Amino acid sequence: MPWQRAIERSYRPGVYTYNVTSVADLPATLLKGDSPPHGAGAWACRGTHCLPRIDALPELVRTLV
Repeated sequence: MPWQRAIERSYRPGVYTYNVTSVADLPATLLKGDSPPHGAGAWACRGTHCLPRIDALPELVRTLV
């Protein structure tokens, strides 16, 4: 949740955040890979193309600019 709040602090009209950690039956299209061994991870996607998992919030923020 801290990552999601950090991303939502800035106006980003084309950015959607989803916290899927507690979703039991996640649709296959949202399965992007394993979760990180500790902390949080994010996948930045544009259309149907997703970047590799991002494990650092500063990197994610730079990616979304």
